[in-house]
Amino acid sequence: MLTISRSRKNAKTGGGQPWAWLLLLLLACQTHAHAGGILVVASSGAELYSRFIERFTSSLPGSSPGTGVPDITVVYLDKHTLTDDDLAAHSIIIPVGTRAARDVAARQLDIPVLHTIIPESVYLTLATPPATCTMQSAIFIDQPLARQVALAQALFPDAVDYGVLLGPTSRQRQAEIDALEKDIDLRLVVNIADRETDIAAVTNGLLQQVDLLIAVNDPLALNRENAKWLLYSAYQRRLPVIGFSRAYVRAGAAGAVFSEPEQMARQAAEIVQRQIASPTACLPAAGFPRYFSVAINQSVCSSLGGALCNEDALGELLANREPGR
Repeated sequence: MLTISRSRKNAKTGGGQPWAWLLLLLLACQTHAHAGGILVVASSGAELYSRFIERFTSSLPGSSPGTGVPDITVVYLDKHTLTDDDLAAHSIIIPVGTRAARDVAARQLDIPVLHTIIPESVYLTLATPPATCTMQSAIFIDQPLARQVALAQALFPDAVDYGVLLGPTSRQRQAEIDALEKDIDLRLVVNIADRETDIAAVTNGLLQQVDLLIAVNDPLALNRENAKWLLYSAYQRRLPVIGFSRAYVRAGAAGAVFSEPEQMARQAAEIVQRQIASPTACLPAAGFPRYFSVAINQSVCSSLGGALCNEDALGELLANREPGR
């Protein structure tokens, strides 16, 4: 367990002076106003989580009179069992990763919890705290389909029929797909593989109907082996694939949009700063990351006739299309 202190040194006081007692009282009130530090619960010390924690802690400003940021305590669940003492006296908890999310959510805490680096599908399975105000929120690791479609449109403007392969977990995104299809002049063809034995047949059927494929994260339909096969099959048919991670681009996707740990940490720090400034405010609704990056496989993009195989230009283009930008 690691504690990152951001508190100021106490001023010296004279024990017998009346003003000293007043000063101590004022300091006690200030301490109470900022009572409870920030507890970061990491699933492990994996690089993904370490990068998030490093950026998160560095993004919060140091203490200053009247606006001090509480201390930050980091607990790694692969080295430390989370106890009630760890949770005590903290004003907000930041679970990092799926294991941490499930551990913290199971405790039904009555304090703000901001889950990070978890799939939307995991968040929807977590126990919801019994509160009228939003006490539990999340920054998903997934990307909104609208963002992936925007990248696909910029890269391959002539594509009309977009394929989406869903599995048992990702099929819950059907409502998102239905809403998106009403807003775009494209046809979204959705095939669902409920069992591992269905994946090959369902994928082949989908590839025969579309001009381009949007890859959606699913532990069954697009696990490591299935993803490799899908990318190979799509490339053989000269169908671009738009992924959701840099690893997909390295493996053969034409492009991908994704959020780095540092980008999710930046957003988490912004939310925590607002919470510190207004401790009684509700957390924002759970949602997809605000900040993101674009990666392009130059050889695949070019060979498939990509219109704009430039990461910087695409990143700027997509950012300008985002609501609220």
